[in-house]
Amino acid sequence: MNNVPYAPPAADLEAFGKKALVVGVLALAASAAGFALSPDRFYRAWLTGWVWCFGIALGAHGVYLVHLLSRGAWGLVVRRVLEASGRTLPVFALFFLPLVPGLGTLYPWADAARVAKDEILHHQSAYLNVPFFLVRLALYFAVWAGFARALAGISARQDTSPDPALEERRMQVLAGPGLLLHILAVTFFAVDVFMSLNPHWFSTIYGLYVLGGQAVSGWRSSSSSRSSCRRKSRWTKSSSRGTSTTTGSSSSRS
Repeated sequence: MNNVPYAPPAADLEAFGKKALVVGVLALAASAAGFALSPDRFYRAWLTGWVWCFGIALGAHGVYLVHLLSRGAWGLVVRRVLEASGRTLPVFALFFLPLVPGLGTLYPWADAARVAKDEILHHQSAYLNVPFFLVRLALYFAVWAGFARALAGISARQDTSPDPALEERRMQVLAGPGLLLHILAVTFFAVDVFMSLNPHWFSTIYGLYVLGGQAVSGWRSSSSSRSSCRRKSRWTKSSSRGTSTTTGSSSSRS
């Protein structure tokens, strides 16, 4: 096992952070202007951007769970990127908060006047109502962020563990229920956040479409990030350090 300590490219990360901060401030200013001009359009635009970016991170987390459960060598080169994506999930929970005041604008079932006039909305109100909707979202994020944090902790211990194969096995055991709950959470999340935008439309396979789309987006984003960073020699060295703890266990099964 390679015992060279991992040294993140601090200078590159700092430069990227400054650029990201500038972009973030400009985007926030544009969002504030959009909200002032048209709150309805702001909520729709924010929801679109949120689900798109969040879907990439959530899809990467799902791919990470599959990688750990299968113990396949195919995910080693992007493993650290997948882990990092999972650690961003709590941030996306915070980014949902600006949408809470606009739920009545986005979702017909959140508008009491429309519910009173629509028999289908009235029938669905036991499930589709604002308090229960927010409780379910909190539960989904607790599942996703909880497993991501637990797996990241085990992965960090694996880097210094005298028995990395044992830590690998622990991650595999945890990834089993994590993947099951992930699939269920994404399915219900798709119904709650996407499909209920039009509560008169129904689909039994919609959650699977969302799950697959997120996985493809997460994998593609992680692969692109890895390919981009591969040009940096420091990343190449640190990445080989990150995969060295699992290469042995993978090769021993081949």
